[in-house]
This record gives sequence, structure tokens and C-alpha cells, in this order.
Amino acid sequence: MFWHIDVRSDGLSRKAFFIAWCSWFAADGITSSLVGEGVSWSARKLPDVKEVNWKDDRIVTPTRDQKSCQCCWAIVAADVITSHWKKYKDSNISYSPQYLLDFYDLDRRGDEFTNCFTLSINKAFDWIVENGISQEDDYPFLAMRQKPPPILKPPKYQPIESFKVIPDSDNSRRELLMAVKEHLVAAAMLVDLEFRYWTGWEIYSGPTKFPAEIGGAHAVQVIGFGRDESQQKDFWYILSSWGSDWGVGGIARVDRSILTVSTYRNEPTPLVYRASYPLLVDDE
Repeated sequence: MFWHIDVRSDGLSRKAFFIAWCSWFAADGITSSLVGEGVSWSARKLPDVKEVNWKDDRIVTPTRDQKSCQCCWAIVAADVITSHWKKYKDSNISYSPQYLLDFYDLDRRGDEFTNCFTLSINKAFDWIVENGISQEDDYPFLAMRQKPPPILKPPKYQPIESFKVIPDSDNSRRELLMAVKEHLVAAAMLVDLEFRYWTGWEIYSGPTKFPAEIGGAHAVQVIGFGRDESQQKDFWYILSSWGSDWGVGGIARVDRSILTVSTYRNEPTPLVYRASYPLLVDDE
């Protein structure tokens, strides 16, 4: 069962919030509203949804191949913003991961072959809020870092004003489920060699060795969820950036219920964690 709650207030008092909270429970799933004490609110029960796949809605970007460049963070940040603009703004603009890779930190050292480097998705979002990002047509993806970048920088735009972090907690998987029901979400995965070369439609349920030998965190797009009744498993639809030969066309199904302990993170960690998504600028 899903609920949508919308609360707006002007100096919300504790009493007003209590009234709204109690009335929401009393509504028992019926669309309800209350205005008074400086607060307006509404609550409605959303229909149960067993499967979501945003690929079906044609808002998911094409599968990319980062090759040997450590730029999954840039791909996910740019492509999730692109997908949000397609969904909420009906826009066909694609944003450039290459711009992030080239201009995020001009002095940062990368690897010796591609000059690429690792970074968190949230740092990329934060940088875009402060500095903007170019469009793909103006600055296409190369799967390598240009160092130094071109002297003449391409036009840049300001597509987001902030971003929302889904905290890693006991409730994070439910929060993530609620978010993915509405749109794509950026996230990280702990990656071992088995998952790096995963093919086919079998549900990935984590490393088979414990503690798992993890090569690091990999940025992915969570593009949906579902349940395989034959296996009695709930799963995420994950879009990676390892080309279309990985998974099925670049997409894999990942177990939603598994916690794993690894050499990379000592505490039990969901296979998909560190989730976040962009908040678009209001252009009205």
C-alpha cells in the first residue's frame, strides 16, 4: 500500500500538525483535506503497484558504455537529470556526463590511461547546483577525460536546484521503493567480479563468497522494481553503464531483500544503497 501526503503550512503549530496527523489516520484511505490553524493538507491512498519499469515509459536514457573510464558517477548524475526532465518537463534535452568529467576538478588526478576518477553522485549533483552542466549535443560523451579540457567551454544550463538523499537506514528500502514508484533514482552498488560481468535475466542476489571481496562502489540508475513469483523474490531494475552486453541490454534485476557484509563495508548493507534524486528548477 502506498500513501501520498501533502502538507503545506504557514508557521505550522504543533497543534495544527497534530490535528492533520490524526485526521489523516481517521481518513482510512479516503482522500481527505483540512484547512485551518495555518495548515492545509491532503492524504490519499495510492493504488498498490507490483511492478514499475520506467523503460516502458521511454524516459530512460539509452545504455552507455563507460569502457575503462571510471565515470559511472558522471553518467548517472547527468542521465537521471535527463530522465527527470523528460518525465516532469516533457523535454528531450540530454545533459552531458562528459562536462562533469572534464570540468568538475581541473587539478584532480585520474588514472594513467583515461585520466578518469571516482566520485559520489551526490557530490556531482551538488556541483551541478553550483556550476551548471552542458547539454549532450554541445558536449558529447567520449568515455575518457580530456585533460586539459577545451579552452572554449560549451554553454551551460541550470537544470536542478537541489537533490534529495534517501538515508541508509532500516526504512531506506521502503523510502526508495516509494521514490522509484514516482521516478528514476540514482544509487550505488557494491560490485564484485561476478556482478561486473553479469549477463541474462536471473536475479542477482549478491556475492557468493563471504565476506565478499568488493572492488568498490558503482553508480547505477534504479529504473523500476518488481517481483518474480516463480522465485519468490522482490527485485530492482538496475541500469548500469557497462554497455548493452551487460545484463539484458544494460539492465539487470537485483534482489531487494539482501543485506551483505563485505570487505568494503563492514556493516550489513543493501545491494542498492546511497540513493538520491535531483530536484528540478521551477521555471514557471
